Formats: sequence, C-alpha cells, structure tokens
Amino acid sequence: MSAPELKPCPFCGDTMEMNCAGYANHTHQNPLCPISQMGFTDLLKWNTRADLCDSTQDERVRALVAENARLKKDLQEMELHMAAQMGALTPNELKAALAALEQGEG
Repeated sequence: MSAPELKPCPFCGDTMEMNCAGYANHTHQNPLCPISQMGFTDLLKWNTRADLCDSTQDERVRALVAENARLKKDLQEMELHMAAQMGALTPNELKAALAALEQGEG
C-alpha cells in the first residue's frame, strides 16, 4: 500500500514526506518552525485538518499567506547577507544562494 499524500506543515508551509520508519517529517528542516524537528506517526490524522488556504476562505487570508511567504523570503535573504558579512559565505556562495532563493529553491 502506498503512503498517503501529506498536507504541508500548518506552521511554515513546508512539504512533508514519510520516512522509512513511517514518520511524517519536514522535507526541509526549518529552524523557525516550532514542529520542524518532530516526526508524526498518525499520517491519517495529519491530513484531517483544514487546508492552509482553500477556495472557501476569504481574500484577507490569502493576502496574509502571501505576505507571510514574502516576509519569510526576505528573512532568508537577510540571513544570507549576514552570513556573508560574518565570513560564513564567499561572495560566489552568496550569489548562488540568492539565485536559488529567487528561484524558490531556498
């Protein structure tokens, strides 16, 4: 039997995946997400909550979700610049990381 498709994290929006032990985990670890380090075993319960933003929700919720995504991207960009200023990233690494972030890979 195949694993169910998992809804995204309700806190950070990251995609979830089932690992070999049967736990649902974040696809990318996000230190800002309060449940990023947790694994969840009840995959059916995970999917019983409401969608983050479906067609029945009002435009204000959609606007807030979009603003949240923009702010998270801005924060990631600031973190990259700070890492470069502290010497943790070379200029080329910074350029590559910013390009990946712009393409939605960060």
